[in-house]
Amino acid sequence: TKTAEKVPISNCSLIGAYTFATAGWFVVAAKALIEQPLNPTSGLKEYYISLLYNFLLDPAFKPEGFESLTTTSESTTAATYVLAVPKEQYSTFGTPDELKSYEEGKESYALE
Repeated sequence: TKTAEKVPISNCSLIGAYTFATAGWFVVAAKALIEQPLNPTSGLKEYYISLLYNFLLDPAFKPEGFESLTTTSESTTAATYVLAVPKEQYSTFGTPDELKSYEEGKESYALE
């Protein structure tokens, strides 16, 4: 399982509405991402919130102190909480043109 920005990798979309089980999970994943230097050649041109899920979905991701982020009733990773939505159920209206297409009932996603 993997998330990506600006590169279609499946028929699902990232919608930009991200939540985390705890602030702690967000912080440890953000620190892990920022430790990776930007490298346009490898595809990491910018840091995106969605990329944090790549760490949280990885069962091997056990950052220092992660035990304090979980309880006995909680999964030790965030993978349990990630929901995939098929692209057919997704609409985007981040630009005026996309909003107009949405208001006209047109599909507002694109796979290039």
